[in-house]
Amino acid sequence: MLEVYQQDDGRFAVRDIGGPELNDVLAVFDSQEEADEWLLQQNLLREEGEDGPHTMRPGGNQIF
Repeated sequence: MLEVYQQDDGRFAVRDIGGPELNDVLAVFDSQEEADEWLLQQNLLREEGEDGPHTMRPGGNQIF
């Protein structure tokens, strides 16, 4: 699970709290907004990888 937290130096880091190493830092940013945007992008990429690029999801008026 990824989370954003503020470091002692005032910058914001994204860490993987469920990764192979305890509190593995994946990226560091100057603002929380940048960190949140990066985290959102990573979550969207993970979702796409799990479902595949052409998977249709119910609820969007798709016909199966």
